[in-house]
Amino acid sequence: MATDIEKVKKMEELKESKLFKVIKVMSHIMDDWFIDPLLGLIPYVGDLATPILSLPYLYISIFKVKSPALTIALIYNVLLDCAVGLIPWIGNILDVFSKSYVENFKLLEGYISNDRKTINTVRRKVAYLIGMIVLLIAIIVALLILIGKLLFWLGETVYSWFV
Repeated sequence: MATDIEKVKKMEELKESKLFKVIKVMSHIMDDWFIDPLLGLIPYVGDLATPILSLPYLYISIFKVKSPALTIALIYNVLLDCAVGLIPWIGNILDVFSKSYVENFKLLEGYISNDRKTINTVRRKVAYLIGMIVLLIAIIVALLILIGKLLFWLGETVYSWFV
């Protein structure tokens, strides 16, 4: 079992790692420069961008920090951003206000810095976040089905105009 000194040293090394620096810059670019909402304007690409670009956060949480509570909080933020982004037209506007990358970075930084307030807040919310993750998955599936039906109807309508 690692001692507290070893844990602190390990977390300090993580803070200085290239991966941590990359996600810090990525958080700033994606949310503060509004790249995330702009990507949302590109069909399918924008919908896949958030989960794919969130993998480094999850990697650090799962394999470096090794905190299930933190991982659940990160997944919740990613799914919330995905659900918001899937809402046609309005989702791109709402995505400007959804700062999932910055929020996830703050959570990681809080855990790495051993910020008791951040850690306790996340741990207290775990059961709530699990319930919300289940709800968000259901909403995302429903939105995908709705979008699929809408696209199918649109395709049939356009096809009927030419046939």
